Amino acid sequence: MVWYDVPGSGTPKVSDWQYFNDMGLYIFDCIIVLTDNRVLDSDLAILRACKQFRNIEAFIVRSKSDQHINNMVCEKMPQGFDPYDPDMNAETRSLFLLKK
Repeated sequence: MVWYDVPGSGTPKVSDWQYFNDMGLYIFDCIIVLTDNRVLDSDLAILRACKQFRNIEAFIVRSKSDQHINNMVCEKMPQGFDPYDPDMNAETRSLFLLKK
């Protein structure tokens, strides 16, 4: 397994399709799109290109989700609560569980 970091998508001067081709993303077996707070149009363009190739698996991984969950807890709870209380975090995490 080899990991590559290919930053720089989403610039106005380079189209999404050109970025995908110029970076050689079409040669990979799998592409992992890392995101912090939201999925951008450029992220979606990469995922659409992967779908067109049909043999490229694609995944979205959200980083810093624990920080986001703690921020949500802080916004919803009254002043003085402990944001690191495991019960509070478990309840808030349940809002993010994938429902099938």
